[in-house]
Amino acid sequence: MWNPKPNYPPKSSPTPEPFSEAPRPAETSIAARVATLPPQNVSVIGKSITITGDITGSEPLHVEGHVKGAIRLDTAYLNIGPEATVQSTVVAREVVVRGSVVGNVNVSERIDIRNGGSLVGDVTAHSVSIEEGAYFKGSIDMRRAESARHKAPNVQVSSSPQPVETEHTNSVSA
Repeated sequence: MWNPKPNYPPKSSPTPEPFSEAPRPAETSIAARVATLPPQNVSVIGKSITITGDITGSEPLHVEGHVKGAIRLDTAYLNIGPEATVQSTVVAREVVVRGSVVGNVNVSERIDIRNGGSLVGDVTAHSVSIEEGAYFKGSIDMRRAESARHKAPNVQVSSSPQPVETEHTNSVSA
């Protein structure tokens, strides 16, 4: 006969295994590295702070306020926040621009100008990234790695082209 309640085996509730996220490949972007740094390792210039004068150091710097003067962070990165304005010559290892920079930027590794960021000045770097929606006005000097610089052939450039002489001989043999 018909049985209104089917005889199913009792449901076993296995113990769920702890969730473990698969290891991610190492990200090399500046933003990924900034996000992983402990907060005490980054100096911050807040939104309400205005600094007039030179800044030098060897630790990362995040600017949200206003800076007028040279910034020199030879071995560190500089992050310029979306509301920040910097009127300065900048020397750093890496720079991320989300705000406004007026002045020349010299980085030993890379510079990223992000969407909404603007830079008016000349850039010297190994790597330059300018996102869509960013503004840049100036020149870019892309440095080569030291090993590539030594391997490059020594080429002399003349300001006026010299004609190339070619020798044509016609010989007829009988």
